[in-house]
Amino acid sequence: MAAEADNSLPEENDFEGWLCARLSEIGLDEEVFGSYVKGLMDAEDSSDEERKEGLEAILVGNTVLV
Repeated sequence: MAAEADNSLPEENDFEGWLCARLSEIGLDEEVFGSYVKGLMDAEDSSDEERKEGLEAILVGNTVLV
């Protein structure tokens, strides 16, 4: 029986590890996209809605459903 992925949210101090694992699971380069995602999340001049839109754009634009 296949193991299920743990999609639970990480502890605050392990966000980077969690993010890298998730990006790897969907076939995206953790170094490139991880930096981008962390940059979006850390942007102090962006609203939550702007962050969400940015994350959705990069993920939808770089993943394919099969």
